[in-house]
Amino acid sequence: MNENVSGTVKFIKRTIAAGFAVALFSCAPAFASGGSSSQMTPFDSDEVGINLEIGDMASKSGDYDSAVSAYSRAYLLDNKNFAAVYNLAYTYQLKGALKEAVKYYKTAARIDGKRHEPYINMGAIFLIEANPAGASEMFKKALEIAPDNIDANFNLAIIDIDKGDHKSALASLAAASKSVKEKSGRDYFSIALKTALCRIALGEFDMAAKALDFQSDDAAEEIERYYLTGCMLHKSGKTDEAAKAFHKAVELAKVPEMEGLSKVLDEKIAQFKATKKTGRISN
Repeated sequence: MNENVSGTVKFIKRTIAAGFAVALFSCAPAFASGGSSSQMTPFDSDEVGINLEIGDMASKSGDYDSAVSAYSRAYLLDNKNFAAVYNLAYTYQLKGALKEAVKYYKTAARIDGKRHEPYINMGAIFLIEANPAGASEMFKKALEIAPDNIDANFNLAIIDIDKGDHKSALASLAAASKSVKEKSGRDYFSIALKTALCRIALGEFDMAAKALDFQSDDAAEEIERYYLTGCMLHKSGKTDEAAKAFHKAVELAKVPEMEGLSKVLDEKIAQFKATKKTGRISN
């Protein structure tokens, strides 16, 4: 009898509550061991595997109710199967049934204490529920298992930024940057932008300028870069240059697909001019 059943283990990446919306981003599916089977209750490994596959197909098609049913059957057949209970939790999260999701993520964490993904996703849920203390606890537990995990470090930085603790945020961003191999891509630019924000808040303008010394093909990242550049220049006393940077950010945001970001940008620029505090406009 096969005592390990594999299933698609999904996890949510860069799961942060943004100032204007909460966006959950799914990584490419990874295949992982389903965990050891119960030694007390014999089960049909083929039937478990079939239900895991049914759940995967249903989830991919957006039929979350069928996915929940399939993963639940797999879990009932083998209550030590990590893939079954983890994917059950993940599907509940996609459905918006967050309490059920947390319940099964906790079970998944008990089944396999070496997996950090349940803690990452519980942290994401607590952020959605406006519970940063609970989220911070979950991300720290994830780091106990996977110290270099970029998601946990980045999300802790976001929590600290929102608290105004920019020094602690910089430490977490530095830890997150160790997992970035190339100076390109979403991970690199996200870390660079948040690093610049912290440097500006601390009055470290030379370091902020260094962090902002890039150009992205992504319009949203360029909008945020110009916004932060404007904040930096304004706080440096270069108000005319700051106005040009803010104007560039606003112009880039004047497209239909950037409507939501454009509104946030206008609010953050007005807030900055009134308080001189640099706000976060994205994840």
